[in-house]
Amino acid sequence: MSTSSSTNFSEIIKKARVGKYKLPAFQRKWKWSQKQVMSLFESLRQGYPIGSFLVMTSEEALRLNPRAFYGTGATAESENSMDGLVLDGQQRITAGLAIYYGVENPSGIDYYINVKKIKELIEERKVDLDSDKSIEVFAKSLDVEDGYITTKPQRKNRDHNFYEHWLLWTGFLTKDKADELDNIVDKLDERDKAILRRVVRRHFSPAMEIPVPVITLGKEFDLGAISKIFTTINTTGKLLTPFELVVAILFPENVFLEEEINEFKTKYQYYSNMDKNGEILLQTIALLDSKPPKKSDLPKNMNAVIYNRHRDNAVNSLDNLGKWLTDSIGLGLDSSNKLVPYDAIFAPMAVVFGYIEDKYKNTNKVKARYKLKKWFVGSVLSQRYQEGVHNKQQNDVDEFKAWIDDEKLMPKWLDDVVISPSIKRASSSGAIGKLIKCMINMRHPKDPASDEPIGFKDGLIQTEIHHIFPTKWVKKGLVDFEDEKININVALNTMFLSKQTNGDWLNFDPKTQVEQARKASSNEMMYANFETQFISQSAIEILSKSTKKMSDYESFLNARFKSFADELSQYNFKKVENEEEGFQELDESEE
Repeated sequence: MSTSSSTNFSEIIKKARVGKYKLPAFQRKWKWSQKQVMSLFESLRQGYPIGSFLVMTSEEALRLNPRAFYGTGATAESENSMDGLVLDGQQRITAGLAIYYGVENPSGIDYYINVKKIKELIEERKVDLDSDKSIEVFAKSLDVEDGYITTKPQRKNRDHNFYEHWLLWTGFLTKDKADELDNIVDKLDERDKAILRRVVRRHFSPAMEIPVPVITLGKEFDLGAISKIFTTINTTGKLLTPFELVVAILFPENVFLEEEINEFKTKYQYYSNMDKNGEILLQTIALLDSKPPKKSDLPKNMNAVIYNRHRDNAVNSLDNLGKWLTDSIGLGLDSSNKLVPYDAIFAPMAVVFGYIEDKYKNTNKVKARYKLKKWFVGSVLSQRYQEGVHNKQQNDVDEFKAWIDDEKLMPKWLDDVVISPSIKRASSSGAIGKLIKCMINMRHPKDPASDEPIGFKDGLIQTEIHHIFPTKWVKKGLVDFEDEKININVALNTMFLSKQTNGDWLNFDPKTQVEQARKASSNEMMYANFETQFISQSAIEILSKSTKKMSDYESFLNARFKSFADELSQYNFKKVENEEEGFQELDESEE
């Protein structure tokens, strides 16, 4: 038989850490993104339920090749006296381990409370630090979208990040680390002590003692029964999103939101690639009604009157914006959403785009739209929409309307955007990598081997992303190759190719790629086709070398960076030489 009991989450985490709880070999690996871990932290610090756990205790568990939880290390792996196998709860337990202890992995990620961000929000919202009620209301109003929690690569001396960056490791907020936190707090001035003690420690500590239901399967559950149970629990779970809550709220008012969203996606070509689940439409409506666009607030800020008042304006503005972004920046929304750096920009920009359409004509409209382009590109280069998104969305609507009306009122954050050599480190799948793809797409590239038009645009042949220095080739092709000193998967090492050419060039020496392109057309045409993808003649000369070293790969990235930087100069952003003035690219897995 099965039994149900209530156990503190901290006890479950401790058992997993020492190997008393393990996982069956068939369980999928650790999959949660950083944002999912942050969401669990949010639930823990707010004291929200985090669901139940299912544990197998029969002797047949040993037949399932038990393995330790990710990041628990050799001690847990070697533990032979096991209390049970966890069938349901791996992701939450592993996330809890990361929050409470940090994972034992050289490439691990630690989670930090951004105390600097909390201090800024305290000032912005005029929180009275002498009032427990004021502090409580403030703390409850925050969630992950406000950027109060962030990540850093794992390090042994985690207090370093506090003294250098005001980032407080989540592990310091647990009971086990209370003394270490006291040592940190004691070194602060009185106001900062109050913020750490009365705000952060009291309201941002994860409630690891929260009781959770644990269902234990008894000895009579054989492997056949376990298989059926696991199949059921692994396929029926579904998150309840803010969008689904709004669907339920609007339904009694004869607004059938899901059906309308599907109709809009059929009717509007660009909108269909801008809004995955309808939330962006709702955010646009909220902004048009001067309501906060925060996703978690949509259910309380949305009703049938507001929805019906702004619906048509919102979807038309989004679709018109999508067409303009496709035509002027190369976003390719007529065929795909693969080049979208941040969909968080769509709602505020649609509101401002509609404002421009209503107010300006001819030359003034052209000038106003240029400012939108600078907004879009600047937000990517500065990674503006990676955290604290909803506050920025609201502020950006007001600031850009003001700037469009008065040349002197350019938003300060936009004036701080830089073009940095750190772009060379940007991943192909990240926001800057997608901006680079947009810039290539805007040039209407042609396949170097077939001279066919390629790119992300309705009606073109299938286009794929190709590594110019192929991942497998570099291991033998670069004579001084050292794996830990080179990163091939960066945006500046990619280009567009047709599916056919990409298959042909998959593991070719870059020199061979250039030779095949030269055979397919005249020398002049070959240079022109490469130039549409920001590969200059000097870059081609590097690719054409018979023997190449890692320094040649770096020289190629430098040449390619110069080509993109020259193109970006039209926006008058500051250029810097120091890579440290660039960006920190965060986890992209949620996208």
